[in-house]
Amino acid sequence: MDYKSTAHWSKIINLDQRGCEGGRYFDTPRPAGCKIERGYEGITYDYYCEGNCWEMFFSQELNVFTDVYTNGNPINNRLIAKIPFYNSSGALIEIKQQSISSSAYQYLKLLAEQVQNNGSLVDTPPAALIGNIKNVSNPKEIVAGFFMVTGVRYIKYWIDRKDPIAQKLTPTGLREQSIREEPLSNIVGRPPLTPCILSQTRTPIKPKGWLN
Repeated sequence: MDYKSTAHWSKIINLDQRGCEGGRYFDTPRPAGCKIERGYEGITYDYYCEGNCWEMFFSQELNVFTDVYTNGNPINNRLIAKIPFYNSSGALIEIKQQSISSSAYQYLKLLAEQVQNNGSLVDTPPAALIGNIKNVSNPKEIVAGFFMVTGVRYIKYWIDRKDPIAQKLTPTGLREQSIREEPLSNIVGRPPLTPCILSQTRTPIKPKGWLN
C-alpha cells in the first residue's frame, strides 16, 4: 500500500500571497510593511524580494493507492500533482512515497473519499473515521486520527517551463492573477525591495536540486 504527497518550490517576486492591498510597502520607518494610504483603495501591488527567495507549496490532496495487483511492476499514468504556472523561471517538485500498512491504507482511502469527492446521489454515505488513536480517559469516544510508521522515498524533478513560454502563456502570480508592480517614480528608493523571511513556506536558501 502506498501514499504519495508532493511539494514544489517556485522562485518568487511577491511580497506575500496577498501583495500590498490598499497601499504601498515601506521599508522605513521601522517596522517595515504595507501601509494603508488614501487614494490606493482597491489597488494591490506586488514587490520584488531582496536577493533570492523561494516559495514552497504543499499538496493538500491525499494520493492513496494499493499495489496489490501490480505484482511489482511500475504504476504508470497516475496523476501525482497539479503545478500552477506562477512564473516562468521553472519549478522544483518533490514527490514523497510512503509505504503504509493495510489498515493505514483503509483509513486514508476512506478519508480521501470523504474529503475530496464532490459527492452525488449514488455516493455511499460517509462512514465514521475511526483510527488507531484512543482516548484513554474515555475509550468510547470516537477519535479521528491514525498513528503510522512508514518507509519513505523521495524523488525530485525539475520543471523547466519551456512549453508555457513557447505558448506565450502569462504567469498568474501567487494570487492567481497577473502580477502588478508599483509604478516607477522619481522618489529615491521607490519601489523598495522586500526581505525574504525564512518560514515554513518561504526560504532564501537555494533548494537542493534547483537548476538555475
